Amino acid sequence: MSQKVLHRMANREGHLEVILDKTAEGEVVFLKSGQSIHLEDSLIGRSPLEAIQLTQRLSTKSGVAHGIAATLALENYLQIEPARTGQLVRHIQLYLSTIHSHIHHFYWEVLPDYLNLAHETSEFKKYYMGLKLGRARRGDLSRKKGRKILAHLPQAYRTLGILQEALAELGGKFPVVMNLIPGGVTNFSLDRKLIMRLLRSLEQSKAFIELVWPTDVKEFIQAVPNSTKTFDEGMYLISFGSLLLKKGENQQQFYSTGVLMEEKKDSLNELKITESLYHTYYRLISRLEEDDDNFYDPKRKEAYTWIKGARYESEPMFTGALARMLVTHVMGGNLDISDNMQRMIEDLQLPPDAPNCLASRLLAEVLETRFFMREVMEHLQSLDPMKDRNLKRSFDFQLQGSGTGKVEAPGGSLLHEVWIKDGLITQYRIVSPANWNFSTTDSSGKTGIVERELNRLHQAGKLTSRECSKVLNSYYIQVLDGTQ
Repeated sequence: MSQKVLHRMANREGHLEVILDKTAEGEVVFLKSGQSIHLEDSLIGRSPLEAIQLTQRLSTKSGVAHGIAATLALENYLQIEPARTGQLVRHIQLYLSTIHSHIHHFYWEVLPDYLNLAHETSEFKKYYMGLKLGRARRGDLSRKKGRKILAHLPQAYRTLGILQEALAELGGKFPVVMNLIPGGVTNFSLDRKLIMRLLRSLEQSKAFIELVWPTDVKEFIQAVPNSTKTFDEGMYLISFGSLLLKKGENQQQFYSTGVLMEEKKDSLNELKITESLYHTYYRLISRLEEDDDNFYDPKRKEAYTWIKGARYESEPMFTGALARMLVTHVMGGNLDISDNMQRMIEDLQLPPDAPNCLASRLLAEVLETRFFMREVMEHLQSLDPMKDRNLKRSFDFQLQGSGTGKVEAPGGSLLHEVWIKDGLITQYRIVSPANWNFSTTDSSGKTGIVERELNRLHQAGKLTSRECSKVLNSYYIQVLDGTQ
């Protein structure tokens, strides 16, 4: 017998349900996804350049990252290295979109789960349009604390607007970036006036980003004792690291690339990234007839999700801001990050070998934003309008080949792979953060970090729709992103 514990998440990208399945063998909680838009299939037969814009439709939160990953995959196929100015613009675009996503994540996704009717202020009604509050429950913020944080919603909203305008100026539009091409960026006027305008505009948001928001997060953590409760033992983490800058430039990469598997730390080998189709509607390629191009079966027995289960060496991995900071901390790639991670773990009194909890994930996003804003300001000042923004060359996609692009999206590690022949895409593969964190049980009985946490809730007798919502929202629930 199956029971729906959580039926619908309001204002989220894609549909996800939490199901409690009761059988004679026992009880298990799993995630049931909504329909796929079949983007990977729809790219087959199209021009490779179309992937840059079309893949951005998967997520408003990770759209910029998808565009960059698609561009990197084409550059890998073409074996070209983009112009440095184009690389800097991409860095800025990715950083600003990540900052935008993190701020939205706390104020518009995590925070509402801890509010009730006592928090229904004018700010709430204006900025949480359509969201209904319920009666007070255990674990909610106090009336005073909640209203204090809600009073900062206008500043958060204005900051998001500033970031959106900056991204539109640099990318042509937002959330879909229009000027990404293999070899750099194109189709926008880069001059000193634009750079100074962006610097002045972003300077207005620094007080909120560096003081108001961090204070709100810290007060939220203090008011929610369970926010420091860790659910997962051991660390199975993956990070694709920072975007590379042009070779020959003496600049340290911000994030390290690598994987952590309990006591083992290792460099990343993308060939070890696989996907489990167990319990999904996708059909195994080995079972397809030669002339059968139908890769999925909506009536497949025991299937309930379109989210493929990403695995590294057959292990489900955790990814996101906390994961990339911990990987960098353990790998020793950035002393500033290591110092902040060590201090955070000590301040929150977390086990060093398993520091994943709501508090650490939120603080990692705050720390990352502070670092990224500093990088954005430095990159803007180093832009030279006189230098080429791209390689000024045509693209030849006639040769048969493939390419790979890897990016750390706001929610975690994002992989794009493209196969090309005679100028057209013959196959496309996307592995998103949702495929890592929101994956379901594979044939070995292993499942993603979110399902594990939900099952822990059930074992503790706390599996309610409200508690499920808290878990899902805390992990960047962009479901459509994982149903490619």
